[in-house]
Amino acid sequence: DGVCRYEDLQNEFESVCRKHLGIKGDLTLPRAKAGHRDDQRHYRELLTDEDRNRIAKTFREEISLFGYEF
Repeated sequence: DGVCRYEDLQNEFESVCRKHLGIKGDLTLPRAKAGHRDDQRHYRELLTDEDRNRIAKTFREEISLFGYEF
C-alpha cells in the first residue's frame, strides 16, 4: 500500500505501473483539467483566513502526515 502525491502524480503513476504492476509502454496521464482555470493566481492568494482555517481543521491529519503548510 502507498500514497501517491497529486503534485507528482505522473511520476508516482509510472512508478506504480512499472515497479508494482509490471505495466510497460506509454504511461502518460491525460491532462483533463489543464488550462480550464480562468484565475491563475496561486491558491494562497485566493483563500481567505476563514478558508485556510477550515481547510487546516478539516485536513489536519493529512497536512501533518505529508508536511504540508500554507
